[in-house]
Parts: sequence; C-alpha cells; structure tokens
Amino acid sequence: MKRRFSAQQLYQLRNSIPIDVLIEKKLLIPCKQSEGFFRFLCPLCGEFQTATMKKTNLARCFRCEKNFNTIDMVMLCTNTDFVESVKFLITYLQNLTAKRDPLATAPKKNPRLGESLENFPLRPANTVGLKTARENGTTMKRKPGPRQTNAGNDIHDLIQAERKNPKDKEQLKLRF
Repeated sequence: MKRRFSAQQLYQLRNSIPIDVLIEKKLLIPCKQSEGFFRFLCPLCGEFQTATMKKTNLARCFRCEKNFNTIDMVMLCTNTDFVESVKFLITYLQNLTAKRDPLATAPKKNPRLGESLENFPLRPANTVGLKTARENGTTMKRKPGPRQTNAGNDIHDLIQAERKNPKDKEQLKLRF
C-alpha cells in the first residue's frame, strides 16, 4: 500500500504550525494564560489541566496523560480521520505562509527592530540558491535567526507580543 503523504510533509505539518496558535486561532478551543502557561480546554476530558511546549510543539493534558500534536488535535476537535485532518492542516499552512509573505504584507519598517526590511538578508522560499530570489521571481523569506527553528516561531512571537501589549494590534494586523 502506497503512503499518501510523505514523511517530510507530515513532519512539516507537525512542526511548522505552532500548536497554541492552531488551538487558539483556528480550532477556537477555549484557552487562557494561567501561571505563565498557555492553557486550553482538553478535547477529551474537558479540563484546563493542560499546557503546550514550544520546543516540541506538543500539547499535553495532565489529567488524561495524553500528548497531542497538530494532527491529533485537528482529528479530535473536528471529528475527522487522519487524511482529512492532514488536508485541513496543509490548507491552513498554505494560508499562514501566504499571509507571512514579507513582500506582500510587511510594513515598510520592522516593528521589532525599527529597521527597513531592505536591510534584512533574504532567501528564496523554494530554491537552494543558484540564483537570487529576485532573479528567480520567487517568494522571499527572512533567513532564520539563531532562535528561529521552524516557520511558526514568527507567528508565535507576534501573538505573544499581542497578549503583552494589546495596543500594538494594528501593527500586527498590518503584518498579517
């Protein structure tokens, strides 16, 4: 039997979409910040004895003693099978990537650094660099810094900034 999705696709879906963003923004599961941790209502037991870990991109319910990745969470919350959940996440990841295209949606100044985006080194999204992205005409992304390990960290950082300072919502909306 041939596998429908490659291991690389599944790895990307599990690790590129921040689990707390998926829970809060897309699945609309009730959630809150408590004791410095992101808590959400467990889809199995209905308790808030939960947490997420950015490093592993997993959510955990301490009452059920279950870990959830992004695919598991979509399967539980939308009552769909594995294939439908993966298709849902592929579409969601494409929408996230399209919203984060810096050439299309970024403001002229980077709000965190106060610098022009032209000063940032850029790399092509889907090529390995024989030509520059401008020569190829491809979508461009910032090079990941030392803290950025996957594509979802920028979104996660912006959501955290929004929680800390709600006055910056307009700047954040411009970014997305």
